[in-house]
Amino acid sequence: MSKYIINNEIDKRINIIRRKMINSGLKNGFSHPDTVKLSQELDRIINELQCSERYN
Repeated sequence: MSKYIINNEIDKRINIIRRKMINSGLKNGFSHPDTVKLSQELDRIINELQCSERYN
């Protein structure tokens, strides 16, 4: 699989989680455990993407 396709799939995941996090924050509050969990998941995926880009 090409690097472009992989990054595109990661971008899609990032956008889906970002939307879920924003919706959770608006509905439950930005310090709600569900919102924080989504934020942490988003951070992890973004960090993975940045690390993969750095070493490729």
